[in-house]
Amino acid sequence: MKNAKSFGELFVTHVENFTEYWHDGGSRSQKPVGFWQPNIPDNYRALGTVAIPGWGSKNLPHAGVHVVDEHVVAICVRQNPTVPAARPEPSLADPVDYELVWDDKGSGARYKCSLWRPIPPEGYVAMGLAASDDSYDKPPLDAVACVREDLTHRAVASDEPVFTGQGLGTKHDVSVWRNNAPPKYVDSPDSSHVLIAPNTYVAHTSTDQPKHLPEMRVLCLPVPSDKNVRPAQPELEGRTSPAGVTPELLTNAAWLPFEAVKDDERSTEWKLANSPFYRVERRASWTLLKFFNNTTDAAQNVGTTVTTGVEEEEAQAFSVNTGFSYAGTGGFSIGVVTASVTTTLSLDLGFSRSRSTKKLETRADNVSINVPANHAGALWVATNSLQVVRGDGTLVSEPLVFYSFDNFHADQFPDNPEHTNVTTTGGAPTQVGIIKKPGTAGKATAGAGASKRSAKA
Repeated sequence: MKNAKSFGELFVTHVENFTEYWHDGGSRSQKPVGFWQPNIPDNYRALGTVAIPGWGSKNLPHAGVHVVDEHVVAICVRQNPTVPAARPEPSLADPVDYELVWDDKGSGARYKCSLWRPIPPEGYVAMGLAASDDSYDKPPLDAVACVREDLTHRAVASDEPVFTGQGLGTKHDVSVWRNNAPPKYVDSPDSSHVLIAPNTYVAHTSTDQPKHLPEMRVLCLPVPSDKNVRPAQPELEGRTSPAGVTPELLTNAAWLPFEAVKDDERSTEWKLANSPFYRVERRASWTLLKFFNNTTDAAQNVGTTVTTGVEEEEAQAFSVNTGFSYAGTGGFSIGVVTASVTTTLSLDLGFSRSRSTKKLETRADNVSINVPANHAGALWVATNSLQVVRGDGTLVSEPLVFYSFDNFHADQFPDNPEHTNVTTTGGAPTQVGIIKKPGTAGKATAGAGASKRSAKA
């Protein structure tokens, strides 16, 4: 499917078409509720029945009564046969049975409702409840799929219930809650995963918020990402100033479901049709900090002051416009936390988690280059750009652009076998020699890092 994406062992897709199983019309319910079953594409599996606080929605028409002002979507999955499984068991399996959680007998509703907990095979977990279609009988075993436990993570219940059955007149109270992605998730050091809530629900015979129901689960899948070659270090090829910035190259990209991105300029309907997944990109280039054509008979030291790192004001603007937040603690990363998606992207964008920096650190570095007599010299800084891209190639917001810490590069023309220094003072003094090596130009590179802003002579 064109609107599906492979997240490791599972293909993930969005479903917006549903079959109504029950609403509480005719009952004594104080708040409306409706249960809808996803109409799944071929070979895909539903993970649970969807509950909404109404009888219909923008895409679930229902006679104009108790219609929720939203476009309801569910996540469905299928196994990806091209990806080697981490375990011998398949990623998906039917439940072996169902356990009754609640039914509406005595409610007076026009239709029958029963909610069931899928009983998973060993090594698997249920992802949410299953409702019966106007029936008190168990749903078919293939109504929902259970997921291998290592591909999931524990969920948290929504802050408020979707529905409570107080006053219904049924034998037991009931409350229905959405499975949300937890706001805090610590990934393994050498991988990046995304927690995806597939819009499934749990229910129990209490009005209290549940904490540990067995079907309180979300998907935990590897983030699909690409890694490309970083731009080569620039070379000075004459006595005239080179371009201010080298061509920008895409070095890393990661994909996330549209629910991860704050994109208020596009509707859910548009996202489903044009951008069910968004791409987070890292682009890299080199920015010219200083060029000097030394026409004298003596070496000249020239320099500039450059601010490296991510400025808090720009990081906050990026967060407001995209929903992604920047952190420098323990290494560079950007993350997103919503009810539907939780993830942190660092390795996927080419940044190491092991590099220790201070959160939102910026630093003024005094950088200088010693240019030999009758030579030209140039000094560059590595530049990064982070941007969130829709499926049609447009940007959600202005990119977050920053200069890297300790990642400077110098070159001179013509090549000179003599040692020439680039020095920086600021956060951590760095000295870089430009040395003529066999078969190479005279160049220097300082450090390796990840982090722009202003440079002033």
